[in-house]
Amino acid sequence: MDLAEIQTIWSEMSVELEKQKKLTNEIILKMTQQEYRDNMNKIKYPEIFGGVICLAAVLLMLFHFRELDTWPLRICGIICLLILTILPIYSIKAIKQMDSVTILKSNYKQALTEFAKGKKQFLVAQKLSVYLGFLLLAAATVVFSKLMGGENILSMEKIKSVLVALPFGLLFFIVFTRLVTKHSKAKLNSLTQMLEKLEEES
Repeated sequence: MDLAEIQTIWSEMSVELEKQKKLTNEIILKMTQQEYRDNMNKIKYPEIFGGVICLAAVLLMLFHFRELDTWPLRICGIICLLILTILPIYSIKAIKQMDSVTILKSNYKQALTEFAKGKKQFLVAQKLSVYLGFLLLAAATVVFSKLMGGENILSMEKIKSVLVALPFGLLFFIVFTRLVTKHSKAKLNSLTQMLEKLEEES
Protein backbone atom coordinates (compact mmCIF):
# COMPACT_ATOMS: atom_id res chain seq x y z
CA MET A 1 0.00 0.00 0.00
CA ASP A 2 1.59 3.26 -1.11
CA LEU A 3 1.41 6.67 0.56
CA ALA A 4 -1.40 7.96 -1.71
CA GLU A 5 -3.66 5.01 -0.80
CA ILE A 6 -2.95 5.49 2.92
CA GLN A 7 -3.82 9.20 2.64
CA THR A 8 -7.07 8.37 0.79
CA ILE A 9 -8.10 5.80 3.43
CA TRP A 10 -7.19 8.22 6.24
CA SER A 11 -9.19 11.00 4.56
CA GLU A 12 -12.24 8.71 4.22
CA MET A 13 -11.94 7.64 7.87
CA SER A 14 -11.72 11.29 8.97
CA VAL A 15 -14.91 12.11 7.03
CA GLU A 16 -16.69 9.11 8.59
CA LEU A 17 -15.52 10.09 12.10
CA GLU A 18 -16.72 13.67 11.54
CA LYS A 19 -20.14 12.37 10.42
CA GLN A 20 -20.29 10.09 13.46
CA LYS A 21 -19.36 12.98 15.77
CA LYS A 22 -22.02 15.21 14.20
CA LEU A 23 -24.65 12.48 14.54
CA THR A 24 -23.67 11.88 18.19
CA ASN A 25 -23.94 15.63 18.93
CA GLU A 26 -27.39 15.75 17.31
CA ILE A 27 -28.57 12.79 19.41
CA ILE A 28 -27.23 14.45 22.59
CA LEU A 29 -28.99 17.72 21.69
CA LYS A 30 -32.28 15.92 21.01
CA MET A 31 -32.03 14.08 24.34
CA THR A 32 -31.23 17.36 26.12
CA GLN A 33 -34.16 19.09 24.41
CA GLN A 34 -36.47 16.26 25.52
CA GLU A 35 -35.14 16.47 29.09
CA TYR A 36 -35.69 20.24 29.01
CA ARG A 37 -39.29 19.73 27.82
CA ASP A 38 -39.96 17.10 30.52
CA ASN A 39 -38.72 19.44 33.27
CA MET A 40 -40.65 22.39 31.82
CA ASN A 41 -43.84 20.31 31.71
CA LYS A 42 -43.50 19.66 35.46
CA ILE A 43 -43.67 23.43 35.96
CA LYS A 44 -46.03 24.28 33.09
CA TYR A 45 -48.91 21.84 33.64
CA PRO A 46 -49.55 22.67 37.33
CA GLU A 47 -49.50 26.39 36.43
CA ILE A 48 -51.96 25.88 33.56
CA PHE A 49 -54.19 23.82 35.85
CA GLY A 50 -54.03 26.59 38.45
CA GLY A 51 -54.81 29.16 35.74
CA VAL A 52 -57.92 27.20 34.69
CA ILE A 53 -59.12 27.10 38.31
CA CYS A 54 -58.52 30.87 38.62
CA LEU A 55 -60.47 31.46 35.39
CA ALA A 56 -63.37 29.33 36.67
CA ALA A 57 -63.38 31.31 39.95
CA VAL A 58 -63.31 34.64 38.06
CA LEU A 59 -66.25 33.59 35.83
CA LEU A 60 -68.23 32.39 38.86
CA MET A 61 -67.65 35.67 40.70
CA LEU A 62 -68.54 37.80 37.67
CA PHE A 63 -71.73 35.80 37.10
CA HIS A 64 -72.81 36.22 40.75
CA PHE A 65 -71.22 39.60 41.52
CA ARG A 66 -74.58 41.29 42.19
CA GLU A 67 -75.04 38.95 45.17
CA LEU A 68 -72.17 40.78 46.89
CA ASP A 69 -74.63 43.32 48.22
CA THR A 70 -72.46 45.38 50.59
CA TRP A 71 -69.39 47.52 49.91
CA PRO A 72 -67.02 45.37 52.02
CA LEU A 73 -68.18 42.29 50.08
CA ARG A 74 -67.73 44.10 46.74
CA ILE A 75 -64.24 45.28 47.70
CA CYS A 76 -63.30 41.69 48.59
CA GLY A 77 -64.78 40.57 45.26
CA ILE A 78 -62.76 43.14 43.30
CA ILE A 79 -59.55 42.13 45.14
CA CYS A 80 -60.20 38.48 44.22
CA LEU A 81 -60.93 39.33 40.58
CA LEU A 82 -57.77 41.40 40.18
CA ILE A 83 -55.43 38.86 41.82
CA LEU A 84 -57.02 35.85 40.09
CA THR A 85 -56.74 37.56 36.70
CA ILE A 86 -53.35 39.31 36.80
CA LEU A 87 -51.18 36.68 38.55
CA PRO A 88 -52.04 33.69 36.30
CA ILE A 89 -51.55 35.79 33.13
CA TYR A 90 -48.17 37.04 34.37
CA SER A 91 -47.08 33.54 35.42
CA ILE A 92 -48.19 31.81 32.19
CA LYS A 93 -46.50 34.53 30.11
CA ALA A 94 -43.22 33.75 31.92
CA ILE A 95 -43.67 30.01 31.35
CA LYS A 96 -44.35 30.63 27.66
CA GLN A 97 -41.04 32.52 27.45
CA MET A 98 -39.13 29.61 29.03
CA ASP A 99 -41.06 26.99 27.06
CA SER A 100 -40.19 28.67 23.74
CA VAL A 101 -36.47 27.98 24.23
CA THR A 102 -35.36 25.61 21.46
CA ILE A 103 -31.92 24.14 22.08
CA LEU A 104 -31.71 22.57 18.62
CA LYS A 105 -32.20 25.90 16.80
CA SER A 106 -30.86 28.55 19.15
CA ASN A 107 -27.24 28.98 20.04
CA TYR A 108 -26.71 28.09 23.69
CA LYS A 109 -26.01 31.64 24.83
CA GLN A 110 -29.25 32.85 23.25
CA ALA A 111 -31.19 29.91 24.74
CA LEU A 112 -29.77 30.71 28.20
CA THR A 113 -30.64 34.42 27.82
CA GLU A 114 -34.24 33.66 26.76
CA PHE A 115 -34.63 31.18 29.60
CA ALA A 116 -33.17 33.65 32.14
CA LYS A 117 -35.75 36.30 31.15
CA GLY A 118 -38.63 33.89 31.60
CA LYS A 119 -37.17 32.51 34.84
CA LYS A 120 -36.84 35.99 36.34
CA GLN A 121 -40.44 36.85 35.42
CA PHE A 122 -41.72 33.53 36.80
CA LEU A 123 -39.89 34.02 40.12
CA VAL A 124 -41.40 37.52 40.41
CA ALA A 125 -44.84 35.98 39.79
CA GLN A 126 -44.18 33.42 42.54
CA LYS A 127 -43.10 36.12 44.99
CA LEU A 128 -46.23 38.12 44.19
CA SER A 129 -48.30 34.96 44.71
CA VAL A 130 -46.80 34.58 48.18
CA TYR A 131 -47.26 38.25 49.10
CA LEU A 132 -50.78 38.53 47.70
CA GLY A 133 -51.83 34.96 48.48
CA PHE A 134 -52.92 35.56 52.04
CA LEU A 135 -54.90 38.65 50.98
CA LEU A 136 -56.55 36.49 48.30
CA LEU A 137 -57.22 33.73 50.84
CA ALA A 138 -58.95 36.16 53.21
CA ALA A 139 -60.92 37.94 50.45
CA ALA A 140 -61.93 34.66 48.74
CA THR A 141 -63.13 33.21 52.07
CA VAL A 142 -65.42 36.21 52.50
CA VAL A 143 -66.65 36.17 48.89
CA PHE A 144 -67.29 32.44 48.54
CA SER A 145 -68.94 32.18 51.97
CA LYS A 146 -71.47 34.64 50.62
CA LEU A 147 -71.79 33.14 47.12
CA MET A 148 -71.89 29.46 48.12
CA GLY A 149 -73.49 29.55 51.55
CA GLY A 150 -75.27 32.90 51.56
CA GLU A 151 -73.42 33.98 54.73
CA ASN A 152 -71.79 37.35 55.24
CA ILE A 153 -68.92 36.39 57.55
CA LEU A 154 -67.99 40.06 57.94
CA SER A 155 -71.06 40.56 60.13
CA MET A 156 -70.38 41.16 63.82
CA GLU A 157 -71.72 37.77 64.98
CA LYS A 158 -69.50 35.85 62.51
CA ILE A 159 -66.27 37.87 62.65
CA LYS A 160 -65.03 36.28 65.92
CA SER A 161 -65.09 32.73 64.50
CA VAL A 162 -63.28 34.00 61.38
CA LEU A 163 -60.52 35.56 63.48
CA VAL A 164 -60.09 32.27 65.35
CA ALA A 165 -59.84 30.27 62.08
CA LEU A 166 -57.52 32.78 60.38
CA PRO A 167 -54.20 31.54 61.92
CA PHE A 168 -54.93 27.97 60.72
CA GLY A 169 -55.59 29.23 57.20
CA LEU A 170 -52.36 31.23 57.33
CA LEU A 171 -50.37 28.19 58.51
CA PHE A 172 -51.76 26.00 55.70
CA PHE A 173 -51.04 28.73 53.15
CA ILE A 174 -47.41 29.16 54.30
CA VAL A 175 -46.70 25.40 54.21
CA PHE A 176 -48.36 24.97 50.80
CA THR A 177 -46.62 27.94 49.14
CA ARG A 178 -43.22 26.86 50.51
CA LEU A 179 -43.62 23.38 49.04
CA VAL A 180 -44.71 24.74 45.64
CA THR A 181 -41.93 27.36 45.57
CA LYS A 182 -39.29 24.79 46.56
CA HIS A 183 -40.41 22.40 43.81
CA SER A 184 -40.43 25.13 41.14
CA LYS A 185 -37.02 26.51 42.15
CA ALA A 186 -35.47 23.02 42.03
CA LYS A 187 -36.78 22.48 38.49
CA LEU A 188 -35.67 25.95 37.36
CA ASN A 189 -32.18 25.43 38.79
CA SER A 190 -31.95 22.07 37.02
CA LEU A 191 -32.89 23.72 33.70
CA THR A 192 -30.39 26.55 34.26
CA GLN A 193 -27.56 24.08 34.96
CA MET A 194 -28.48 22.10 31.84
CA LEU A 195 -28.25 25.18 29.59
CA GLU A 196 -25.07 26.43 31.28
CA LYS A 197 -23.43 23.05 30.78
CA LEU A 198 -24.28 23.10 27.07
CA GLU A 199 -22.82 26.59 26.73
CA GLU A 200 -19.58 25.53 28.46
CA GLU A 201 -19.22 22.49 26.23
CA SER A 202 -19.88 24.39 22.98
